Amino acid sequence: MKKPEPCPECHGKGWLELACGETDEAQLCGLCNGSGSTPTGRTCGGCGGTGRIELRTIERQKCLKCLGSGHYPLPEDL
Repeated sequence: MKKPEPCPECHGKGWLELACGETDEAQLCGLCNGSGSTPTGRTCGGCGGTGRIELRTIERQKCLKCLGSGHYPLPEDL
């Protein structure tokens, strides 16, 4: 049998990051539409007045290709 190598899907980590965008990628704030303030002139609570919001990874999911082992093909004992 072929020796297991790092999983090509998760690169040997055993999990995948699920994100709503690229990590550290700033997006226009949806609350103030990028203005940084509310209609009443207060600082936007969503972005803190910057007009942009950084997207972060929200969840990690077990890799389905290697079943979380980090190796592929799967070891026989899994």
